[in-house]
Amino acid sequence: RARFSELNRAYLARLEPLVGTLAEREPPAADCRLIAGGLSAILDGLWIESQIGHGHGEADWTRARAICRAYLGAFFPKSFGAETNR
Repeated sequence: RARFSELNRAYLARLEPLVGTLAEREPPAADCRLIAGGLSAILDGLWIESQIGHGHGEADWTRARAICRAYLGAFFPKSFGAETNR
């Protein structure tokens, strides 16, 4: 538990500045730490799903990216909105 907590803190310490960089260009209505925490939870869930899910390869990763983009698009629509999909 202690090691997991340590790794999770280090992970969030790297993720929060990335969200902060987005917020500099497009200030969100929510706290960046909360956004980073939500993204971390989504990524954890997607990783678990990839390990125990149906294993559809690239289709799973395409879906995972779409889920992350939808989440981030709720806070940063100019950066992750439909018109930015490539």
